Order: sequence, then structure tokens, then C-alpha cells
Amino acid sequence: RELLERSISSSLAVGDLELVCDVYLRLAESLIDERDPGAAVHELQQAIDIATGGGGWGSARTPKRLWRVGHRLASLLQQSGNHRRARTIATDALALARRRGSQNGQAQLAALIATICESAGDFASALRYRASAIKGLRRLGDRRSTAELLLASAASQRDRSAADFAEILAAEVGWAEGVARSRKFGTDDGDRD
Repeated sequence: RELLERSISSSLAVGDLELVCDVYLRLAESLIDERDPGAAVHELQQAIDIATGGGGWGSARTPKRLWRVGHRLASLLQQSGNHRRARTIATDALALARRRGSQNGQAQLAALIATICESAGDFASALRYRASAIKGLRRLGDRRSTAELLLASAASQRDRSAADFAEILAAEVGWAEGVARSRKFGTDDGDRD
């Protein structure tokens, strides 16, 4: 942890904000491993402040990889039950990913926002964001993540065709659990997946 904090200082000294984001993410994961998610949230919030010079997500000096910090922070907030704040952070990070042209960021954040919306009971928004994530991941060729989202969508909409397509993608990447979950869809157990 001490080494990571020194790395942050060194990265700031040379002005490498992309590296600052990466090191803060490593520091947050270290804190999570130490079972201190509250400290991880604090460090990720600090990363956003430092990387943007206090100007927030719209700052001109915002590094491209900051969306990853926002994704992790929103994920931790969602896990702690703070859905409203998680959605705000994830939405801001998604706007950054769009401005900076990060296809992966857009897809990953749309998937996270879909999960946050679903947890908060906003199923209409969850479907819209999940569809956006599926489209983005398919464009990137990420078949496993696309299959996971299709299974989630199939379960929420009871859509057999989505489950069938998820099975094809899961089989292509050798994801046995995904194939099994897809095949169980429509049975009592499959509907609860």
C-alpha cells in the first residue's frame, strides 16, 4: 500500500494522469483485499478529484482511463446499496467514455448502469442500458460478456430467443456455465437465474 501511494506521488510529479488512474485502481483493490471497501471508495473519489484537478468529469484535462475509476467506484457504491450515487457516478463516467471514444468503456458502463437500475427497481432504464451494452459488446467482439448480458435480459424479459443466442455465444467461447444456464432457461430453475 505504501509503495502504491509513492507511485501516485511519482505519477503526479511527472504529470502522467493515466498512470495515476491505474495506480489508484490498484490501491482500491488492495484496500478491498484488506476488507476496507470504505477506504477504497474514499481513494477512488480522491482519484477523480486529483485526475480532474477538482474540475469534475467535464474537466478538459480528464484522462481517458478515468472511466475505469468511475466504473469501480460506482460498482462499490452499488454493492453498498447507494444506488442513486452509483448511478450518478456511472452516468458521468459513461459520458466521459463517449467523449473520449472508449467503446469498451461505453459498453462496460452501460452494463453496470443496467445492473444499478435493476437493483433500484428501474426496470425500463435497465432494459435500455442493457440493450446498449449488448450492442457495444457485440461490436467489440466480447462474446462472453454479451452472453452474460443476454442471459440477464432473457431472464428479465422471459425472452427465449435471447437465451438461445446467449447459448451460441457461450459455446463459441467455451463458457460451459453459460451454455448450461441458457439451456435451463424456461424451466423453473432457469427463470430464477
